[in-house]
Amino acid sequence: MHHDWINRVFNWREIDVAVRKLVSRMMDGWKTRLNVTQNGESRNSRWIRFNRGFLQGDSFSPVGFCVCEIPVMMLIDKVQGYRIGLPGCRIVNKTHSLFLDDLKVYQETEEQLELTNEILVQASKDTGARYGVNKCCKAVFKHGKLVESYGLVINDELTNVLMPKENNTYKFLGLEQVRDIDRGAIVERLEGVVEKEVGKLVEYELYDKNLMQAINTKVIPIVTYAMNVVKFTKTELTELDMIVKRVLRQKNMHARQGGDERLYLPRDMGGRGLKSFQTAYEETKIRIVSYICKSEDAAIVNTWERDLNKENYSLSKELIKIYAGIGHELSFDFDEILLDGEVLNGGYCEVYKMLKNIYKKGNLSKIKETYRKKQLQSEIYFKQEKECHVWLKGNLNSVKSKW
Repeated sequence: MHHDWINRVFNWREIDVAVRKLVSRMMDGWKTRLNVTQNGESRNSRWIRFNRGFLQGDSFSPVGFCVCEIPVMMLIDKVQGYRIGLPGCRIVNKTHSLFLDDLKVYQETEEQLELTNEILVQASKDTGARYGVNKCCKAVFKHGKLVESYGLVINDELTNVLMPKENNTYKFLGLEQVRDIDRGAIVERLEGVVEKEVGKLVEYELYDKNLMQAINTKVIPIVTYAMNVVKFTKTELTELDMIVKRVLRQKNMHARQGGDERLYLPRDMGGRGLKSFQTAYEETKIRIVSYICKSEDAAIVNTWERDLNKENYSLSKELIKIYAGIGHELSFDFDEILLDGEVLNGGYCEVYKMLKNIYKKGNLSKIKETYRKKQLQSEIYFKQEKECHVWLKGNLNSVKSKW
């Protein structure tokens, strides 16, 4: 976006004068230069000034960008949009979904969609923003079915079009979609990504503690992001865990006879500290339900009421089942969460922390109890003192050691 546009919008939104002055002075200083080293000789370019856009890398850049998009979204709000609901009572009007720079527009007719496209293209020229046309896509549905259509023209480029015979998808917020979120395509892609990323990590020959931590912080979150909106079956979660174990076995980092319990127990308890996808999935659902239940946003409150009234699958029923598995009774009363008959007081953060801590303790006890039932493998483990596991908190070369 043009720096002049940024200043104009900040002024229009009546952002504090001190903040506006600071941003303006910062933008004047946004510059860089290139350094090239060849044959031992280092050469620097002239200073290159940034006359457009936000200097990325901090929390201000996405917030500032979103503020500067407000006028454009107000233009889209004036277009007809798509009315949601049954015939005769379509009271909810949907024009667009926006998260940072990922935009999806809804219109009832192709003519209205073309009009909205023209507004967006012209607005992008005015603000200095640019489309990633190669990432844009158009989909037309009639009576709930995907039909053939032609692409929209954006900056003299033709966008891609979803065709029913080609069975293709596009990504919105990083997840494959057509009419709805394509759950099958997402799960299939994530299985390949997990195998690839774990394979990269094991090639670095990290110490075992660092390897487990790297998997927990680099690989698990890739799938956790999708877990926020996608329902995974127990079979799919088990397969994801099997992929990780299979890659570790191929590099002699996990024995075929090795117990899963020792793999997922904390290191100070004699385990290896790996996080399972099943645990990550259940913790994600705990966080989501805590947020939705305690939210005061009207749309989210309405969503939560509908979830509580569902007869088949629902988030609330899934969470009740999760806590029943660790010996606790969970129930809901609209904006209240009751655990073993007691109301959990506080806002979203407090309730989430309480539920998560209780889940972790219960899940850990469940893992240890399962391990205790293994007559051979558990014999030595449960006869050891806690001090016997202190050395596991240090670094152990998992490549040279045979687990």
